[in-house]
Amino acid sequence: MRNYIIITKAQADSIRGRHGRYSAIEPVELPDGNFMVPERCIDDPDLKEVKSKLQEYVRPSKTNVQDIRDLPKAGEPIKRGYIYKCNPENEDEYSGLVIAVKDFIITKDQKILDRNFFLFTEKTIMGKIRKTIRRLLNRIKTRLSYK
Repeated sequence: MRNYIIITKAQADSIRGRHGRYSAIEPVELPDGNFMVPERCIDDPDLKEVKSKLQEYVRPSKTNVQDIRDLPKAGEPIKRGYIYKCNPENEDEYSGLVIAVKDFIITKDQKILDRNFFLFTEKTIMGKIRKTIRRLLNRIKTRLSYK
C-alpha cells in the first residue's frame, strides 16, 4: 500500500528537514493547500525524533490517511477528497495525480481537466524538487563555509 498522511502547512513545516543520521522529510504540497507524507515514516527508525509528532497528526479515525488509488473506470464512483492516479490510455492524456473535489460517477467521456478535480501538475512537482535541491545545496555550502 502507498498510504499517505494528509497534514496542514503548519504540521508540514514542523517536521520538514533532516532527521536522524540519514533521513529527511520533505512533505509534498497538494493542490488544495494541504501536504502529504508517507505513513511509513512513522515506522522508520531513523525518524524516531518525529515519530510522536507524526502519530499525533494521524486522526483517531484515520480519515487523513489514504492510499493513492488508480482512477476508476467509467461508471464507477469517485469519492470527494481522495487522491487518484491517472493511467492514460493515450499518450496525450493527463498522467498525473488528481484530488476529487466532489463525489460523482465517472462517465466514459469524463475529462480529467475539468472542475471535478484538482490537478498535480508536473510544474508543481518539479518546482518542489528544484526547491528541495536548492535548499540542500545551500545547507551543504553553509556547512562547508564553517570548516
